[in-house]
Amino acid sequence: MSELIKKTEDLISKIRRLMDKHEKLQESFAETQQEIESLKKSLAEKDERLDKLEREANALRLGQFVELSDSEKKEVRQKINEYLKELDRIIEKISGEG
Repeated sequence: MSELIKKTEDLISKIRRLMDKHEKLQESFAETQQEIESLKKSLAEKDERLDKLEREANALRLGQFVELSDSEKKEVRQKINEYLKELDRIIEKISGEG
C-alpha cells in the first residue's frame, strides 16, 4: 500500500510541475502575443509614414516642374516627346520581329 501512496505522491508532484510549467508557458505566450501586436502596430505606423513621405516627394517633384520657366517646361516636354518617339520605334521594331 505504501508503494501505491509513493507512486501517487510522485504523480501528484509531476502534475504540479507540469501545471507550473504550463502556467509559465501561457504567460510567455501572452507576452509574445502582446509584442507581436505592438510590432504590427509599429509596422502599420511606419507604412503610413512611408506612404505620406512618398506622396510628399511626388508633390515636390510636381511642384518643381510647375516652378520651371516656360522655356524649361518646353525643353522637358521635348525630351519626353523624344523618349516617346524612341519607345514607339522600339515597339515597332519588336512588333515587326514577332
